[in-house]
Amino acid sequence: MKIKKRIANFYTSLTAISVFVFMGTIFLVVNYNLDKRFHTYLLEKARFVSEQLSMEDMESEKFDYDKVMKRFSSVFTATEDTIVDYDNLLTDNVLSEYMSDNQVKRLKNAGHVHTRHKSKYATALYLPNNGDAKVVLITAYNDYGGNAHNIFLKIMISVFITSVVVIYFAGEVFATNILKPFRSVLRQIRRIRSTNLNERIVTDHTCEEVEELAQALNKMISQLDIAFESQKNFISHASHELNNPMTAILGECDIILSKERSSEEYRGAIQRISTETERLESLIKDLFVLAKSDMEIMNYHLETYNAGEFIQNMCDEINYKEKSERLVFSCHCDANIMVNNHLFSIAVGNILDNACKYSTEKKVYVTIASAPDGNNISISVRDNGIGIPKEELSKIFQSFYRAHNTRSYSGQGIGLALSQKIIKSYNGTIDVKSEEGEGTEFIITLATC
Repeated sequence: MKIKKRIANFYTSLTAISVFVFMGTIFLVVNYNLDKRFHTYLLEKARFVSEQLSMEDMESEKFDYDKVMKRFSSVFTATEDTIVDYDNLLTDNVLSEYMSDNQVKRLKNAGHVHTRHKSKYATALYLPNNGDAKVVLITAYNDYGGNAHNIFLKIMISVFITSVVVIYFAGEVFATNILKPFRSVLRQIRRIRSTNLNERIVTDHTCEEVEELAQALNKMISQLDIAFESQKNFISHASHELNNPMTAILGECDIILSKERSSEEYRGAIQRISTETERLESLIKDLFVLAKSDMEIMNYHLETYNAGEFIQNMCDEINYKEKSERLVFSCHCDANIMVNNHLFSIAVGNILDNACKYSTEKKVYVTIASAPDGNNISISVRDNGIGIPKEELSKIFQSFYRAHNTRSYSGQGIGLALSQKIIKSYNGTIDVKSEEGEGTEFIITLATC
């Protein structure tokens, strides 16, 4: 069921129940007043009859009686008047139909009692009469009240049914007006495609909830726009980077096959092909990791390592390969981290390699320390190399991005993006501080275990 129908049905049901309760209350009050009014007329008739008992002039009695009956003619057509001794009240079969024992006892104190037997109304009036107590019982059918009751009931039912119908259509209109801003947002969303993600949803600012929805959707569209643009750039750069080694390999093959070569020339060509192939393999592996989601990276086998020992082994390995002591390592804490050996080595290794590459022969300082909160460690890699231009600091973690002062150095611009993705998958962070021409410091923060 559409939400418009749900709103209309809910609105109709809620309002119909309210109208029903309201009209039912009115009906009960009116019915009660009709009964009360009729009992009042019966009481006046009973008092009239009691007055007649004390009169001796029958002509006067007849005149007064006609006058009273004329007054009550619109209320009841006929009444039954019964007069009995109060002492015989409990044994009178006629009166027992109308009055219970409790009502008989209450009659003497109250002076009169109103009662009802089936559809017949009755009023009993107590007359002390100087020791000879009498009870005047006036009974009658409330034809006027019954007719008024039935007419009023029909009117109420008709009004209720009409009200429900009117309320339902009013609910439809009400629901349409409520959903109108949402329909406008929906129409705008349907027009947005992958080719026009630069468009945004516009509202009239009349509904706070719709405005919040539009802002959330616009934020999501902006993120999709950035993701699509990043994907296009990624594919473009990846194709370019993959094309370079492939072109070099094909070029070497063409040169070799163009004519007979010496064994040394063949050996040199094969060596160059091998180098380009290794470069291509490394790039494909990096792209493979970049293409994975954070959850997929987290699903790699994790093990617990001592942070100091892990980083020191990496520094020692690099120093051994370069046959130097450029990496200066220091550790000021004894903490364990849970990571995947291969991926974490790639993440930290990229930063260490960059520090060595862009600082020529200068020292690189690697420091491990506890974070102020005590639950994390920080791994600092600081060099005194070429630094990063201030305006380009925010872009260095983009895939294939390279700062303008690094163009003369080898690389594809994928290392830092890969490092950040791996570290983020472990809920860690990478921060960078740099001054162009003075050096750069990368700080990795990771949770301990």
